[in-house]
Amino acid sequence: MTKYSYFDRLARAREDIKQKRILLRKLTGVMHVQPHQIVIVVAFSVLVAALDAVGLGLLVPLAEGVVAGDFTATDLPIGLDQIVTSSLKALEVAPTAAVMFAAIAAVIFVVNLLGIVTGFLNVVYGQYLQGKYQYHLNTFVYSRYFSFGKAYFDRTSQGTIKKVLEYTNQIVRVIRALQVNLGNFTRLLAYMVVMFWLSWQLMLLVLLVGPLLYIISRFVMRRVNALWTQAKDITLALGQESFNMLSALPLVWSYSREKQAKKKYGAMNENFRKVQLRAQMFGAFTVTIPTLMTLVTMLVVVSYITWTMQRGGAIDLTRMVIFLYVASRTVPLFKVFNTAWVVISEITPPIQEVLRLFGDKKKYMVAGGSVQFAGLQEHIEFRDLTYAYEGRSEILQRVSFRIPKGQLTALVGPSGGGKSTIISLLMRFYDCPPGTVFVDGADIRTFTLASLRHQMATVDQEPILLHDSLRNNITYGHEEVTPELVHDVAVKTHLDELIKRLPQGLDTLIGDRGVQLSGGEKQRVAIARAMLKGSEILLLDEATSALDSKTEQIVQEALAEAIQGRTALVIAHRLSTIRGADNIIYVDDGKVVEQGTMTELIDKGGAFARQWEAQAANA
Repeated sequence: MTKYSYFDRLARAREDIKQKRILLRKLTGVMHVQPHQIVIVVAFSVLVAALDAVGLGLLVPLAEGVVAGDFTATDLPIGLDQIVTSSLKALEVAPTAAVMFAAIAAVIFVVNLLGIVTGFLNVVYGQYLQGKYQYHLNTFVYSRYFSFGKAYFDRTSQGTIKKVLEYTNQIVRVIRALQVNLGNFTRLLAYMVVMFWLSWQLMLLVLLVGPLLYIISRFVMRRVNALWTQAKDITLALGQESFNMLSALPLVWSYSREKQAKKKYGAMNENFRKVQLRAQMFGAFTVTIPTLMTLVTMLVVVSYITWTMQRGGAIDLTRMVIFLYVASRTVPLFKVFNTAWVVISEITPPIQEVLRLFGDKKKYMVAGGSVQFAGLQEHIEFRDLTYAYEGRSEILQRVSFRIPKGQLTALVGPSGGGKSTIISLLMRFYDCPPGTVFVDGADIRTFTLASLRHQMATVDQEPILLHDSLRNNITYGHEEVTPELVHDVAVKTHLDELIKRLPQGLDTLIGDRGVQLSGGEKQRVAIARAMLKGSEILLLDEATSALDSKTEQIVQEALAEAIQGRTALVIAHRLSTIRGADNIIYVDDGKVVEQGTMTELIDKGGAFARQWEAQAANA
C-alpha cells in the first residue's frame, strides 16, 4: 500500500509539473514572446559582457607597459596588437613608447565606448519588450474577464480582481529584472574567463565562493518564498477589505463603524507590514552575502600571493593587482543566483494568481451557439426550468410560462423568489440547462450571445452607471447618436429638467456609479439608455421602484410608448404599475404559483389578490 501510494504521489507530481509547464507556455504565448526576441536579448548580453571583458583584459598590457616603461614589446589580447601595428604602419607612424601608450589607450577607449553603446541599446530593447509584454498580458487578462459568467463575479471580490490586474504589471517588471540578471550572468562568465587568463590557480580559489554562497542562500530562499506567498495572500485580503469598506461608506457611517473598520484594516495592514519586512530583510541579507564574500575572496587571494612570494615563487604583481580588481567586480556578480531565486520567489505567487485565469474551471462561462438571432417571431417560452446557484438549493423549480411577441408580461411575487434570476437566464448571464428556455421553438443556447443580447434591453433595479458624462451613460453602446434623438429620450424620461440644472449639461460627469444623481435620476438614465437602444425585447427589473409618484407616472407613460410593438418582461413590486399587463406570472419560492390577467387573478382570490389587497391597504 505504501509503495503504491508513493508512486501515485510521484505520478501526480509529474502531472502537476506538466500542467504548470503548459500554463507557463500559455503565459508566454499571450505575452507574444518570440524566439528571435530571446536571441536578441541573449546576443546583447553576451556582446556587452565580451566588450567589458576585453576592456578589463587591455588593462594588463597597459599596466605592464607603465611598469616596464616600454610599450613596444606589449602583447595585446585577441590579436589587437596586429591591428595596432598594421594601423601604425599604414599611417607611417613609428611605434615609439608614447605612440604605443596612446594606441593602447585609444583601443581601451573604443572598446569601452562600444560597450556603453551596446549596453544602452540593450536597455532600450529590454524596455521595449517590457512595454510590449505588458500590453499583451494586460489586454489578455482584461479580455479574459469578459468571457467569465456572472456567477464568477458573484463569488469573486472586486478587490481581488483589481489586485490580479496589478499582478500583471508586477510579472512583466520581474521578467525585465530577469533580463538584467541574464546580463549579470554573462558578465560573470566573461570575468571568469579574464581571471582564468590572468591566473587559473587564483580563479579556482574564487570559485570556492560559489558553493558557499549556494549553501547559505538555500535556506534563505526557502524562507523568502514562503514569506512572499504569505504576503500575497494578505495583499489580496487587504484589497478585498479596502474595496468592501470604501464602496460601502454610507453603510459604515450609518452604523458608526468607522473605528472598527479602521482597526480591522490597520491590523491587517500591520500584519502585512511585518511579513513584508521579514521578506525584505531576508532579501537584503542575500544582497549582503556577496559583499561579505568579496572581502573573504580578497583575503584569500592576498594570502595566497603572500604565501607564494614567501616561498620564493614567481609572481607577476601587475597581473595580480589586476586580478584583484577583476575579482572584486566578479564576486558580487555571484549574487545573480541569489537574485534570480529572490525574483522567482517574488513572482511565483502573482504568476499563480494570473495563471488561474487560464483555466475554465469555476469560471461559469456561458457558451453561445452559432445561430444568429434575427428577432422574435412568435414567443419566448420557459419549459420546466429548474435552476440552482452552485452550493445553494434550487432557486427555480419547474418554472413554465410563455411570453408572446408584442405583449407585456409581468413577474410579481415576494423578494427572493427567483424573478431576477429568470431575467438573468434569459439574457444568458447564467447558463440555463438545455431544453428549458426557448425562443420561437429553438433552444436559446443555440443563438450567439451577441445577436441575442442585441435584441434585448434591460433596466435593472440597481442601475449600472459609469464614471463618465451623462451623455455617454445615456448613449452607451451606440457609435453614432444624433443630439435630437438624445434630447427626445431625455424628454420622455423626464431628464430634460435635470440636464438644464447640471453645470455642463449632458457633458457633466456623474461620478462613480452615478453618485452625483439621485436614485430616481439614475433609473431614468438607465431607462433612457434602454429606450435609445431600440431593442425588440425589453426586460425591466423594478424599473420604477425608486421613483416618486409624479415622476413614476411620467416614466410609465414613456415606457408604455416604448413598449408599443415590442415584447416586454417586467418585474414589478408596485402592482399598480402593471394594470395593463397581458399576462401576470406570480412567482413564489422559485415556483409559478398562478398566472393570468390582473382581473382574473384578483377574482381568483389567491396569492396575487392577497398582495394586491395588502398594497391597497397601505396606500
